[in-house]
Amino acid sequence: GIPTPTINWETPGGEVEEDEDGSLVIPSVTPEHEGVYTITANNTADGDPQTETIRLEIVGRRPEFVDIPEDQEIVRNDDLTLSMKVVGLPLPSLSLTGPLGENIPLSLELDEENDAVIGQAEIDTSRLSNSGVYKISAENKHG
Repeated sequence: GIPTPTINWETPGGEVEEDEDGSLVIPSVTPEHEGVYTITANNTADGDPQTETIRLEIVGRRPEFVDIPEDQEIVRNDDLTLSMKVVGLPLPSLSLTGPLGENIPLSLELDEENDAVIGQAEIDTSRLSNSGVYKISAENKHG
């Protein structure tokens, strides 16, 4: 309209940006962004603000590692447990591959309140062939 209306957004939380044209931009959607968004446009010519409301519901989230093992040096026959935590929705599947490409069994714990999976693997340090690089993979339908 003329004059150009002022635009105001009310958001439920999370980092958001507003473009010059009044559009709302969410650079990286997180659970904190879920909720009701209200936009109000006000034009001084008619003084009657127009308001619209939308609801944002997050239905999925790519897996994201929030805790991964650090590089370690150990003495042969010492205990070694590798622990990892991944968030995602739906809850991601986890896999661990050893230095020779072998699949390493993981014990899994679900933290559904935080959309997370916690995995742990006991590594047999008596075998020198277990020395090397381990690869952790997480996957769900979003990535």
